Amino acid sequence: MALLDADGEFIASGSYHGRTDIAWERGRFGNNLEVADPERLLVFLERHAGRSLGPPPGGLRTLPG
Repeated sequence: MALLDADGEFIASGSYHGRTDIAWERGRFGNNLEVADPERLLVFLERHAGRSLGPPPGGLRTLPG
C-alpha cells in the first residue's frame, strides 16, 4: 500500500505484515505500526484487493460488508 500526503503525493510504501501490523519502509520509519483493529483492516483490504487475504488474526470472524 502507499502512504500519500495531503496533496496525494507518494511518501512511502508499506505492506500488510503478520495480520496485525503494517510494515512501512523500516529504514526510514523504524518499527512496524500495530493496527488497532486488525479485523476491520482485513475487511477493508479484501474489499479493495478483490480477494481473500486468509483467515483473520486470532480466529476473529470477518465483519459483514
